[in-house]
Amino acid sequence: MPTAPPSRCLVTGCTDWAVARGRCAEHYTPWEQRSARNTNTDRRRARAFRSAVLRRDGVCRACGQRDAVEADHVRPVADGGARYDPANGQGLCAPCHDSKTRSENAARNRQRARG
Repeated sequence: MPTAPPSRCLVTGCTDWAVARGRCAEHYTPWEQRSARNTNTDRRRARAFRSAVLRRDGVCRACGQRDAVEADHVRPVADGGARYDPANGQGLCAPCHDSKTRSENAARNRQRARG
């Protein structure tokens, strides 16, 4: 079965080969493992994060015109951002959140393609 060619680490300036999730051994941090024991806690913490961010912001931080309806991570969790810290959150309207997510994904894909 064919496999993908090796690629370089996604972290800017790092030239090591990626070993997992596009990162080298130095920059790779494993995802939090979910289990039957912590699923409810994760949901509670996620709801608390969302409500704290939306309560704090109220209006979209990007455009400042519409009500904030989505809690977005300023620094994506995949890039090392804190998952449940409201300081890493911002309230966005749906169109601004979609636009931000698309641009982050496009940048991540361009970085992977450069290899």
